[in-house]
Amino acid sequence: MESVKRLKIATADYPVTVAIGGSLAVAGSLYNALYIIGAGRIHGIVVSDCPANTDRQRIYAAGSDAPATVDLDGEPVPCGTDLLFTAGDARVAFIMDRLTGVPNPETMQRMAAADIIFHADDEPVRLGMPERRMAAIAHRSAALHAAYVYQAPGNGESSTDAYYDAGALIAVSGKILRSAANPPDGRQQIAMPVQTAALWGMTDARRAVHTGRIISLPLSSDARGVYDFKPSRTPWIPDNLSSAAVCEQTMNIQVNALKQRMRAIGFRKAIIGISGGLDSAMALLVTERAMREMGLTAADIITVTMPCFGTSNRTLEQANRLMASFGTTTMTVDIGDAVRRHLKDIGHDGRTTDVAYENAQARERTQVLMDLANMHQAPVIGTGDFSEAALGFCTYNGDHMSNYAVNIGVPKTLMREIIGAHVAAHPVLGDILATPVSPELIPGEAGEITQVTEDLVGPYDLQDFLIYHTLRYGMASEELIFTATRAFEGDYTENEVREWAAKMMQRLITSQFKRSCSVDGPAVIDVSLSPRGGLVMPSDMDRESW
Repeated sequence: MESVKRLKIATADYPVTVAIGGSLAVAGSLYNALYIIGAGRIHGIVVSDCPANTDRQRIYAAGSDAPATVDLDGEPVPCGTDLLFTAGDARVAFIMDRLTGVPNPETMQRMAAADIIFHADDEPVRLGMPERRMAAIAHRSAALHAAYVYQAPGNGESSTDAYYDAGALIAVSGKILRSAANPPDGRQQIAMPVQTAALWGMTDARRAVHTGRIISLPLSSDARGVYDFKPSRTPWIPDNLSSAAVCEQTMNIQVNALKQRMRAIGFRKAIIGISGGLDSAMALLVTERAMREMGLTAADIITVTMPCFGTSNRTLEQANRLMASFGTTTMTVDIGDAVRRHLKDIGHDGRTTDVAYENAQARERTQVLMDLANMHQAPVIGTGDFSEAALGFCTYNGDHMSNYAVNIGVPKTLMREIIGAHVAAHPVLGDILATPVSPELIPGEAGEITQVTEDLVGPYDLQDFLIYHTLRYGMASEELIFTATRAFEGDYTENEVREWAAKMMQRLITSQFKRSCSVDGPAVIDVSLSPRGGLVMPSDMDRESW
């Protein structure tokens, strides 16, 4: 109790909450307890139920028999196995059951209702335990859609018949974000800011699971001063997978989804528009493998290049080399005359490079592909990717439209990784990777690229990071900017991150109308833009209301 009293005094002037394990002696019984202390008060005492047939049952009484209130220093303190705490909008559960055991019903109830779970364990470490512990915590945080903070006893605890490694982990929704064990000096600290507002599943129904007492905690202070973790720049890549495994699993999802769609519609040919850029190259990689696995050949893929005003010599040459490398059935349809005629028909001067001038080209390409699809009984395979869809960088009823969007779940940065893995088989892909991403809708001098997409929407490595953390974890602006600045330290300043984050949010919200009528396509990463269960929001939502 002396440690508890010292912590009460130490926290009196700070809005922090501390949980410390210990024993509670009351009414002739001894309980295994966790004291929740903050702002100079003991807010509650969570006691363990001590399951039958365990060593703890010989020492401690069952927590379910503990009194509902305990008098400590003349102050009544809530006590029991039914306590759930709140910190701001988040609900917090403190648990003490051993990770390898089965939680009792009240513990499971508190865990199911919580957004953040703090787990104080007393299990010793044995051979294979660190790996099992990590897998179990990742699974629990995923199943509960929660942030999960785990702490094992320190390695100075005992060495009589057991060893303790001070194992500590932080996981959010199935992903281990921090882990540490066996600190050389017996002390360690791990920290990770967690944005709980959009931990999926935080609903009234979920919270109604808990029927016990709820206790309010003081909000924690800003943890940025102790934040020594550098987030991954590629959060959509699972930590436990190699680059090769990521590429293969991504391709498997895309290929098998396309095969299922081809079987469902009964077609044995496919149409792809080839631009000489990343997206169409990725779509061709996926489609060629799908056709091969269906017993068909690359010749059953009709690839079409459609040069117009902004097409550069470089990408046109790459498009032709790409089609030849795969051995597809190729077509070249110069759409220049058709677009000029259309612009004339609608009263456009054909020289002003405005939005109508640009989009007329994109929509003419889609018309060509759709009409060829009718002629050959073949679906148009969409080339647009996750990043473009999130940022709304596509022409409505132009490249926005297809019959099946195989790339829609693949961020641009992941696409680059996959294409890079296929350069040896198709060397032209190396040139495509080195080509600036461009819509190529405005003519450049001497057939050069004049538009660079990343100048308009932001660098894709940063934007993919920002989009992921916004949609997956619901990060608010300041948390998002702080986390991104840490991840890209040395490449982008905080002001640059702030500028591109504002651009991302503006484009993400105002482009929902395009996604509301989006084409079917497989989700790949654990964020989806589909209006049918992924990103469900009104098309006229105000940006400030996010």
